[in-house]
Amino acid sequence: MAEKCDLRELDPSPDHEHLVINRHKPSIMPEVTAEKNEQIAKMNFGSIYPHYLKRIEKHGRTKEELDQIILW
Repeated sequence: MAEKCDLRELDPSPDHEHLVINRHKPSIMPEVTAEKNEQIAKMNFGSIYPHYLKRIEKHGRTKEELDQIILW
């Protein structure tokens, strides 16, 4: 499993709170924009669910846990 690095440890300034990188595959979360939000809003949830499921299972979670969060 890849080791995570929280940049707050390196620079605790508040504008770096959202930056968490993977040391083996450095990347920073893309900026959220109105265009990206609109693109996501137009997506069919049925097309997204399998991707959520694959991701949570990769991190040791279960389908039941995902469903519990979605139905909350």
